[in-house]
Amino acid sequence: MLHLDPTPWHDVLRHTCACFPNEACGILLGPPPLGPNLHITEAVLAPNVHQGDQTKRYEIGTQLLFDTQRGARARGLHVLAYFHSHPNRSAYFSPTDLAHAHAHSTHLVLSLQNGAFQHAKAFRVDETQAREISLSYPEKMQAPEISAKVAATALAVPHSRIREIADIAMAMDGVLRLYFGESNLPTPAFIKDAAQKALADGFTYYTENAGLPSLRQAIAAKYAELHGVTIDPSREIVVTASGVQALQLGIRCALDPGDEAIVLTPAWQNQISIPAMCNAAVRLAPLTLSEGRYHIDFDLLDSLLTPRTRLLIYTSPSNPTGWVATPADQQALLVFARRHRLWLLADEVYERLYYPDSAPLGTPAPSILRLATREDSVFVVQSFSKAYCMTGWRVGWIVARADFADRATKLNEFIISSAPAFAQRAAETALRDGEPAVREMLALYKSNRDFSLEALRRRPDIQVPQPDGAGYLFPQVAGLQDSFEYCRRLLLETKLGLAPGIAFGPGGESAIRLCYAVERPILAQALSILTT
Repeated sequence: MLHLDPTPWHDVLRHTCACFPNEACGILLGPPPLGPNLHITEAVLAPNVHQGDQTKRYEIGTQLLFDTQRGARARGLHVLAYFHSHPNRSAYFSPTDLAHAHAHSTHLVLSLQNGAFQHAKAFRVDETQAREISLSYPEKMQAPEISAKVAATALAVPHSRIREIADIAMAMDGVLRLYFGESNLPTPAFIKDAAQKALADGFTYYTENAGLPSLRQAIAAKYAELHGVTIDPSREIVVTASGVQALQLGIRCALDPGDEAIVLTPAWQNQISIPAMCNAAVRLAPLTLSEGRYHIDFDLLDSLLTPRTRLLIYTSPSNPTGWVATPADQQALLVFARRHRLWLLADEVYERLYYPDSAPLGTPAPSILRLATREDSVFVVQSFSKAYCMTGWRVGWIVARADFADRATKLNEFIISSAPAFAQRAAETALRDGEPAVREMLALYKSNRDFSLEALRRRPDIQVPQPDGAGYLFPQVAGLQDSFEYCRRLLLETKLGLAPGIAFGPGGESAIRLCYAVERPILAQALSILTT
């Protein structure tokens, strides 16, 4: 008798039918060995299958068997079953279909039509041939009824690889948490005091969709102070509930379904996933590293353009590399965007985390707003999280052309309505009174950066460019092919939590990201683990 656990059976149906309704592309995996009664215990989708990727290698047949078997072995599992959900295609296999399957593996082929179990065949593969195994199973086996399915576009967005590391770490004690992009320094007391006063003063209600006028005026005043640019606070600034929400709102205003975005990488995964959530395609343009500095490959950008390209995204200072776009870099990006009629998104969240050799601490990184006119198709995403140690407060903003900002303001109503009023008031205080705290923080970060560079460069297998800004090092580790597994094992074995380079795009696979924006004793302990 064939035993099917109802929970994974339901999961397989839900995931495969929701994501891939027109292809045979689900597999069931479970630990060996197989006994006389097969009990399926785990449901996993076929490796390397993406929404919309309906190519011949995922047709039922030899290549599907080979690809899924190979992917299963990489996970230390045997393939137990191939799952077929197409209503008009048979799942009858012959032994020759298993020609490339792993020796000493057992394969169960299931066929369903419209969610109802139809038949099963099983094969045992040895060194020379595959032979069919007789099975008995109930005449009718109906999968649990599915009343609704998770949207395929939602299932197609991959989980954050940094969050995967964090989820493991948060169940452990004593972890050195250097995987997130946040300092362990507390929010300065004067900002917390301002929030308490705002609560006492009654700032507990909705605000304008664009944010408190007083906060927008303070943001405009800070741009005039730091960059010498004039921004209209009533028409060109939108306050958001974090930099992430600013990205979400801005990208939503720039892209239609089917459009394409180009992202300079390595890049924060949110910049890659958010366009996908808008049903847009993403093309990645890795920066090139030469002579210790990252450079933009404009020939590559040209090659990635299509008639559907609408948006170009870059981050300066960069998460994860610390690269800072020079005014010449920014001018070239602006000219490129103008020539091809693209929106240019500048993520300037790390603007204040900048350590120029030729200027005092506190000098901001160059902003694209110094070069762009107010009529350019440019928008800037910003946040209070990094400069003022306010990651948990969730306040950010967008600066954009007036028509863009107007539409973003209206859409804000349907996403968050407004950022919390008391947090906005505290953010005003940060802008007004925060410069001494920013400079004190920058002195620590720059010292930590130099301390970390000196330590890591003692390892002969590590190449680490000197970052000009942000709060990260992105060392390249010679021979590293699986940065996620490297970071996972490092966490479990040493309790040091780092971000895997693959989280920032394929160009980051040979690297790891270390956040040095922490207190020195924590950083010293982390570097000791990495260098011994």
